Amino acid sequence: MTRPMPGTGTGEGTRFRAGEAILLIEERRGKRHLVILHPGRAFHSDRGFIGHDALIGALEGSTVKTSLGARYLALRPTLAEYVLEMPRGAQVIYPKDLATICHFADVEPGHTIVEAGLGSGALTLTLLRAVGPTGQVVSYETREEFARRARRNIETRLGPEVPLTVHLQDVYAGIEEADVDRGHTIVEAGLGSGALTLTLLRAVGPTGQVVSYETREEFARRARRNIETRLGPEVPLTVHLQDVYAGIEEADVDRVILDLPEPWRLVDVAAGALRAGGIFCAYVPTLPQSQKTHEALTAHPNFALVDTFETLLRPWNIAGLSVRPAHRMVAHTGFLTFARRVQPRAGGGPAAALTEGDEDQPEPA
Repeated sequence: MTRPMPGTGTGEGTRFRAGEAILLIEERRGKRHLVILHPGRAFHSDRGFIGHDALIGALEGSTVKTSLGARYLALRPTLAEYVLEMPRGAQVIYPKDLATICHFADVEPGHTIVEAGLGSGALTLTLLRAVGPTGQVVSYETREEFARRARRNIETRLGPEVPLTVHLQDVYAGIEEADVDRGHTIVEAGLGSGALTLTLLRAVGPTGQVVSYETREEFARRARRNIETRLGPEVPLTVHLQDVYAGIEEADVDRVILDLPEPWRLVDVAAGALRAGGIFCAYVPTLPQSQKTHEALTAHPNFALVDTFETLLRPWNIAGLSVRPAHRMVAHTGFLTFARRVQPRAGGGPAAALTEGDEDQPEPA
């Protein structure tokens, strides 16, 4: 499994183990390689080779050199990164649509979900993580080779013990069933009415923890009522009625998610709170805010893979021969900026020269 063991509390994160999948990202070009670590083997590219033995036991977020001196950043892949890089036969559903499916289909722990078309396993992986060990995913697939490949992808990511049943039969013949990373610790800032907190609580499950910073007591009370109405009073939520700009008390957390006006002021604080390989996320409504956040992350020695984007939702009207986009759509709502917490470079220079670039841009000569 790629889920790391608990950290040491020092922010160093955990070390890579034999048998797990890691992501190697070439610093100059940003090219990505998914590598499963095996003792005695080596990763080869046109930039030289790296022995797996040099990676096994290395700290997540480290930079390693090939035999020709090329530098690669080594990280555990997020699920979004994994589904884009894993072996595939069928075209995978992209991460933005996987996230939308889980949220709008209201998938939660303990659900039993039937899917048709296992493909390479991208949606199945997402559903398995959403339903957790108390749920069940049942997949119908007619092509045995697709089922084998998907099962390998799933077991590489989640291990062999997953609540998955695969039927090698045509779903059009009927569905037999009648009745679908958890454990993370997440710090968020800006409790608001509790919408994001609700989503995070359901995602981390009962073995996880959400810590929220909120300065306005009336907002905290309203959010707590909303959360308890939906999830009940026994939720793994801690609320600090204090200004997050003064600092984050928690250490070695998995995610820091910020919904507040000046997230760039917390980049250094977040670096101290996150474990290596952890993820920083900021949600802001305007481009100047996202630009400041992006630039602060890019300049920081403990962050890499800085990426800013927005998600647009365009409904379609389909009525007989009339098929057209809806006249109204959910266009801009906010900018999301993500970054990975990594080990600092020797000499203290910024590790974030690696950013998520435009894939359509030509590689440098």
